[in-house]
Amino acid sequence: MSECEFYRLRGISISEMAIKLLSLRKLLIKFKSSEMVPAKEYVRVFDTVVNRFPLMNEAVKVSVHLKRKDIVLLAELFERGLASSDLKTLIGEDTEQALRGTIEDLLAKAKLKEFVAGLKEFLAAKA
Repeated sequence: MSECEFYRLRGISISEMAIKLLSLRKLLIKFKSSEMVPAKEYVRVFDTVVNRFPLMNEAVKVSVHLKRKDIVLLAELFERGLASSDLKTLIGEDTEQALRGTIEDLLAKAKLKEFVAGLKEFLAAKA
């Protein structure tokens, strides 16, 4: 029995779980902005809340239609975000690798891997 079936049997719908997740998000935002909370403390609270929420570790298939230029922009945003020291304190190594894998998959499916590599080389030569 999957986690999803377990919660459905207990009478908890996906929409109820989504509402609970949104209220937890609001709580975390208040927690972070109410006082100067160290990043590691915020990460620990966030991680605890998210891991206790049902179905968060379940893989889902998402169908999204994006323009190739948006995929290139998204890849750049991912790279810059993952290079940021602020984000590195918020996510673990496994999450970082999963995000890098996701963007690699997007670039491969859009047949843009070589284009993005060439674009990076071109921009590096201009700098």
